[in-house]
Amino acid sequence: MTGSLGARRLVLLVPTLLGVVTLVFAFLHLVPGDPVEIMLGESAAPADVAALRRDLGLDRSLPAQYARFLLRAARGDLGQSIAFRTSVARAVAGRYPATLELAGAAFVLALGLALPLGVAAALRPGSALDRIARLASLVLPATTLGLGMLAILVRLVRASMIGALGEDYVRSARAKGAPEWRVITVHALRNALLPVTTVAGLQAGALLAGAIITETIFAWPGLGRLLVQAIDARDYPLVQGCVLAIGLTYVGINTATDLLHRAIDPRLRDAR
Repeated sequence: MTGSLGARRLVLLVPTLLGVVTLVFAFLHLVPGDPVEIMLGESAAPADVAALRRDLGLDRSLPAQYARFLLRAARGDLGQSIAFRTSVARAVAGRYPATLELAGAAFVLALGLALPLGVAAALRPGSALDRIARLASLVLPATTLGLGMLAILVRLVRASMIGALGEDYVRSARAKGAPEWRVITVHALRNALLPVTTVAGLQAGALLAGAIITETIFAWPGLGRLLVQAIDARDYPLVQGCVLAIGLTYVGINTATDLLHRAIDPRLRDAR
């Protein structure tokens, strides 16, 4: 049953990925005006305009352009970057690890601090630690990318743990003489992690969007900064590649979150 559910989720990825690719393709055609003239400028020679239009496939019909884009994207060929004079795939791949490093470090920092702070605040409601943890929802979003995510997760872990600690299965575990650490980690925390997992997955995807601003401010050589540079240079093939990479990563994170959710909650594994 679990294997069939996993396979079903992977099958459902196909229309999602197709939708992402279609939106990225539509981006070039939703830009007001002629994208070739925007990239080259109004003073460009007609021969240069015609050559770029031919290179981008814009001299073909819209269905032919869409089919060409799908086939090339399936092979990892996203065209040539005009500003960086290299393939879009190579430019994106060169910056992608830096973005994953930044977003991953922010995610680990936020989750690593949110879980112990949220659990500790839930175990002692109204204490000084609880008040400090709740106050950090006000202060931390003004700092860095990871700490903004931490503020959300601390509140969620705290609320989920308070609810889980009041459940009958926790009282039953304590009545049976289970050690307190086991009651907290195995019985309460595991069930409290269900909503945390969902929100953490969504926030991990949102880190990619937040990384665009963070990378630009701190001159971090990641995908977000590359996207801004591509927009400034009117390098639409590179913009398409960056947006496609971010979109596919977001879809992948959400799928992994859904599978992890099913692994934590046996009821979801058994559901049809």
